Amino acid sequence: MEPEKQDVAVKPPETPRGSDEPGTNPHLWTPWKRWSIITVVSYVECLTHLTSLMYAPGLAEVQREFDGSGPLTSFSMTIYVLGFAVGPLLLAPLSEVWGRAIIYRICILLFLVFTIACALSTSLDMLIAFRFFAGCFGAAPVAIGGAIVADLFPVQRRGKAMGLYQMGPLAGPLLGPVIGGFVIQQKGWRWVFWVVSILAGFAVICVFIVVKETHRATLLHRERGTQKFSLRRTVHSNSNGEANSTITTVVLRALSRPLVLLFRSPVVVLCCLIVFALFGTMNIIFSTLGIIYQTEYLFSAGLAGLVYLSMALGSVSSALCFGFLSDRVRRRLSARNDGLIIPELRLALALVGTPLGVAGLFWYGWAAQAHTYFLVPLLGLFVVGFGLTTMQVWLEKSNS
Repeated sequence: MEPEKQDVAVKPPETPRGSDEPGTNPHLWTPWKRWSIITVVSYVECLTHLTSLMYAPGLAEVQREFDGSGPLTSFSMTIYVLGFAVGPLLLAPLSEVWGRAIIYRICILLFLVFTIACALSTSLDMLIAFRFFAGCFGAAPVAIGGAIVADLFPVQRRGKAMGLYQMGPLAGPLLGPVIGGFVIQQKGWRWVFWVVSILAGFAVICVFIVVKETHRATLLHRERGTQKFSLRRTVHSNSNGEANSTITTVVLRALSRPLVLLFRSPVVVLCCLIVFALFGTMNIIFSTLGIIYQTEYLFSAGLAGLVYLSMALGSVSSALCFGFLSDRVRRRLSARNDGLIIPELRLALALVGTPLGVAGLFWYGWAAQAHTYFLVPLLGLFVVGFGLTTMQVWLEKSNS
C-alpha cells in the first residue's frame, strides 16, 4: 500500500505548453465570442462601480430614517469602496487556481444577494454590513476583468479590447449620481438598491450564458483531467501527477503576495501612489460637485446629478482614444527599438494625457470659484476626465 502523499505548498500552476486547439486557447476563439465576453465583463464592472456612488444623493434621507450620525451615515457609502479593496486580495489569486468563470459567477450572485439585503435593511448597522459584503463580491470584475482581457487577446491586439473594457468602470461612478439623483427624488433611497438588483439580475443571466472559462491553464488541466476540486483541497497536478496544495495554503499565499509586492517592488509602490492620487482626486470631485451646483448654481438634485456627465464624457472619450491609438503607438515605438515589447511603450499616451488632467483641475477650480457660467466648469471637468483616465487605463494595461 502506497504511503499517503503529504500536502506541499506550491505556486499556482504555469500554463502548460503544447496546445493550440480552440478549446484550450482563447486567442483562437471566434471574434464574436471574445467580444461578447468583453462586453458582458464591461457591463458588470460598470454596474458594480455604478453602485458605489448611486447611493450618495440619498444619504440625508437615510440619516433621517435611521436617526444616525452624519459620519456613520457617510460611512455606509464609503465602506463599499473598502470592500473593493478587500475583495481582490482573495478573488484574483483564487481565479488563478479555480479559474475565472466559477469565481465570477459566484461573486455576481452574492453581489445580487447582498444588494437586495441592502434594500431590505432595517437599521444603519445592517446597511453598513451589507454594503461592505456587496463591495467585496462586486470587486470580482476589478480583480478578474483585466485578466480576462489578457486571456482573450494577445498583447499586439489588446488595446481596443482594453478600451471597451475600461468604459465600464469609468462610466459607472459618473452615471451613478445621475441615475441615483432622479431615483431618490421620485422613489426614495431604497429604490436605488432595487434598481441595482434588477440590473444585477440581468447581469447574472448574461454572465452564466456568455462568460466562459478563459484561463488557459485551467482549460488545459480540465482537458487532461489533472485538475480536481474539493472544499478541503484544491489540486493542480502537473504532467507527472505531482504537487497539490491545501486551500489554507492558497488563502495564506493570496493574502501575503500583494503585501510582499507592495514592500519589495518600487514599481508597485509608485503605481499605488498614482492610483491613490487618481482615485483620491476623483472622489473629492464626486463628493463635492453636486453640492457646488446645488448651492452656487441653484440646481435641483436631479439636475445636479446631470453635471457628472461632463466628466463621464471625458473619461469615455479618453478610453476610446487610448484603445484606438495604443496598439498603433506601441507597434511604432517597438519597431524603433528593434522589436522590443515592454509596458512602458504604452506610457507615451499617458505622458500626454496626464498634464491635461492637471490643467483641467485648475480650469475647473478657478471657474467654480469665480462663479462663471455653469458650462465653463463642466468643460474643465471634461478635460479632467480625459486626462486622468489616460493614466488610469495605462495602469490597467501596465502588464501588456
